[in-house]
Amino acid sequence: MISQIPQGELEAIVAAYGVSEAEWQTLSLALKDLAIAEIAAQLEISEVTVRKRLGEVFRKFNLGGVRPGKLTDLKQILLSESQKRQSALPGKIVWGEAPDVSTFYGRSDELDKLARWIVEEKCRLVALLGLRGMGKTALCVKLVEQVDSKFERVIWRSLRYAPPLDDLLANLIPLLSHPQKPNLPTETNQKISLLIDCFRKHRCLIVLDSADAILQTEELAGRYQKGYENYGELFRRVGEERHQSCLLLTSLENFPEIAALAEPKEELKSPVRTLTLTDLKLSEPEIRDFFHKKGLSELDEDRWSELIGRYRGNPLALKMAVATINEVFRGRVSTFIDQKTFVFGDISSLLKPQFDRLSALEKKIVDLLAMEEQPISFVKLRQKLSSFYPQAPELSELIAAMQSLSRRSLLERKDTESKEVVFTLQSLVKEYARTKLSSQTTSADD
Repeated sequence: MISQIPQGELEAIVAAYGVSEAEWQTLSLALKDLAIAEIAAQLEISEVTVRKRLGEVFRKFNLGGVRPGKLTDLKQILLSESQKRQSALPGKIVWGEAPDVSTFYGRSDELDKLARWIVEEKCRLVALLGLRGMGKTALCVKLVEQVDSKFERVIWRSLRYAPPLDDLLANLIPLLSHPQKPNLPTETNQKISLLIDCFRKHRCLIVLDSADAILQTEELAGRYQKGYENYGELFRRVGEERHQSCLLLTSLENFPEIAALAEPKEELKSPVRTLTLTDLKLSEPEIRDFFHKKGLSELDEDRWSELIGRYRGNPLALKMAVATINEVFRGRVSTFIDQKTFVFGDISSLLKPQFDRLSALEKKIVDLLAMEEQPISFVKLRQKLSSFYPQAPELSELIAAMQSLSRRSLLERKDTESKEVVFTLQSLVKEYARTKLSSQTTSADD
């Protein structure tokens, strides 16, 4: 049946026959067996225009002449083309290094938003950002499982080991071009052009997980490692040029090309979007199910939500805390919370790599914000930096560092009643920074 063909695949098939966007809008309704009058009403055009557009489509599929049954014949052609494409593919989904996600809690709003951006609004480039442990990879796995039928080809690749762009393109292009065997050019930009040509011919979803691995550490956010700057050109071209596919990235921090292309307001309908994962919000049934499966004491049900709040819903940090509660406190959440120590061992190891990425000025800003009980304004932050450190940063340097911390998802911004913007750190980040400062002070005293 025609309804079994994914929408993206149908669009790719008719595009290959030269069907225009207006003709496709008309045809897509005709394929649902809507009458001419109904199509005209939905598209707000005349019935004459509907017949003219469909006539053009039939002509492009070599279904000429005045005779009944042409729409039925067209459906059969589309089914046949779809079968040819599917039999030619090496596998519609190439999961690569994607993990198996058996349990998944919350994030339904984020999942729905990403699916809408990618499927309905046809965004070309999407960056999923957030601290380590926030569940970016798991969310992407669930997203792919939900929307894969809307794409002809889905490929998952991890950048954890920082493959050079030429190697990545040499891997992706043959998979997307199959069964054809393209001759790969030597120039990187020509390879990018070939990839985007594949993106135009087929509706593809490419996931690049752990994309932050191609960025430098101890520098401001978004600085590429030497030899990886050409990834920026890939992101720019995928975001700017017309095609029908989507490149989805997960990263600890945003990329300058994506930040420049993305619009701050969703209603502007930019083809480039960013989504930063923050608190994980669980419903009461999800909370009970999570802690029951972890074997924690039901006597502490009234404190389960408090524990989630302490870790701001960071799924990995929460799992690490639960393991400690089971191993040290025999499953008693209340005993653990009463210790008032939430950053330790495994959780410190979770946050340390994020802090190791910071530049020297960013570390000073984080330390200063960690000492503040309440959010502070940019002006006060600058004043405190001048009083704490002999060589205060230039204004331009401070603005760049604050922007970098924001792109790393470490800063929280709030508006006061007087409409002044104030800054603080995420609670788990602040706790880690305070613990780190305390240990440094203790070492100095010794």
